[in-house]
Amino acid sequence: MYSKVITAGLFGIEGFKVMVETDISSGLPAFTVVGLPSATVKEAKERVRAAVENSGFSFPDTRITINLSPAGSRKEGSYFDLPMAIGVMAADGRYGFSEKELESCGILGELALDGRVMHIDGALPLVMGLAEKGIKRIMVPASNMGEVSMASDVAFYPVESLAEAAAHFSGEKPVEGVCSGGMAMEEVNSYPFDFSEVIGQETAKRALVISVAGGHGIYFHGFPGSGKSMLAKRIPTIMPALSREEKMEITMLYSVAGKLRPGEAAVPLRPFRAPHHSITRAALTGGGNQPRPGELSLAHRGVLFLDEFPEFSRETLETLRQPVEDGRIVIQRADRTAVFPCDFILVAAGNPCKCGYYGSSKRKCICSENSVRFYQSRLSGPLIDRIDMQIAVGEIRPEEILRNRGSVLPGRDSATMRAEVELGRSVQKARYGGSLKLNGRLEGSEIERYCPMSREAESLLEAAAGSFGMSMRSCTKVIKVARTIADLSQKEILDEKDVAEALQYRALDSMERSFYAGRNTQI
Repeated sequence: MYSKVITAGLFGIEGFKVMVETDISSGLPAFTVVGLPSATVKEAKERVRAAVENSGFSFPDTRITINLSPAGSRKEGSYFDLPMAIGVMAADGRYGFSEKELESCGILGELALDGRVMHIDGALPLVMGLAEKGIKRIMVPASNMGEVSMASDVAFYPVESLAEAAAHFSGEKPVEGVCSGGMAMEEVNSYPFDFSEVIGQETAKRALVISVAGGHGIYFHGFPGSGKSMLAKRIPTIMPALSREEKMEITMLYSVAGKLRPGEAAVPLRPFRAPHHSITRAALTGGGNQPRPGELSLAHRGVLFLDEFPEFSRETLETLRQPVEDGRIVIQRADRTAVFPCDFILVAAGNPCKCGYYGSSKRKCICSENSVRFYQSRLSGPLIDRIDMQIAVGEIRPEEILRNRGSVLPGRDSATMRAEVELGRSVQKARYGGSLKLNGRLEGSEIERYCPMSREAESLLEAAAGSFGMSMRSCTKVIKVARTIADLSQKEILDEKDVAEALQYRALDSMERSFYAGRNTQI
């Protein structure tokens, strides 16, 4: 006998419809799975057999062939277990499964040997893939309901066991459908940090407001203990709440990566990823036979913080070039291409040399001139050129902090800075027609259209470009940062002050000749 069951496959973060065709014929007992199954899918036949028998059903003692169509696309994942088990039972013909119900309902789920339906990774993109193909009724593991409830206009049938699923398709005890309206979690501010705890560094705080408001990458360079990491760790406290669209994008990535726990719904807060400098290239970018997102994609719509920036391997750092510019990473395989979004704010922090004190007025640097040159050369010119803002973080005087210990020192806190960020983003949202586009992502003709400059501002930029030997990309970065600075003041035309402040945030351009030539320059 023959049966056909609907399920889904996954490549990258894109789900695609898969038909599980089951044929039971006479012959010696055998269980064969075809259609480019991975090792995980091939092993499913043992889980399916045990789950069916341990759920109180009889497993056909004959020849079983399962085809996963389309046969040309590789199938990988444990979520084929439940549809395969239902397909075998439907083809057996002894349980009275409704053919009409099987034809209209997608099925996803992993089986334990005792018949329990287990949590699966990638449930949300799998559901979205089926919904795009017109499958609006989907059976899913009960533990995945929080996650898949973000999908709109889909009826879900949560099950906890194979017996429960079988009772639904036989009509003995139908599972009650749960209609989704696109649920989303409310954001809860759970950060234990605040910018009020950062003493001084008001220039760096101002730079961070501009960076977050416009989506500009930023590089803090300075001496150890100057507060670079402290500033970076507080960035999430000034980022705006996630929109429903952003939550959907992030949750899909975390679902595929297996970062969502059973019962956990949408990712409620913007990501803050801080990988160690020993991370490999593959872990940063993602990859594998079945492509999975790496740290770049897990930071999507949030922050990627790379502390001790020059300590990362040169090969790893160079992989940042294309994602930083394009906001996505492309992983090519022989038959298909996976595209992962990675529109993040790059925040990097580094020291001027190995010991960290080259140019310090407080401590003597023990590095040789060649050592300093080698250390800084690990950051290539093209990579630094792609980082919008480069901030020199000044030395902190411990005696001043200790003298005022316990007292409230003046300075901006996270609430004040977040209000400024939200103002800047509201201006951009109105300008770009309500889209998620930020000034940091302006390209080509968009810069000409949205960044009009006064004559004085143009003259200043031309003079600076000639004096500092800036590239055209650097000039473009200055214009985009100036656009955000003007937005924070709600100005349409970029004036001389906006450009002057934006130039201030290209510190490496102005210090390049002296700093990298090995002179003992004060940072």
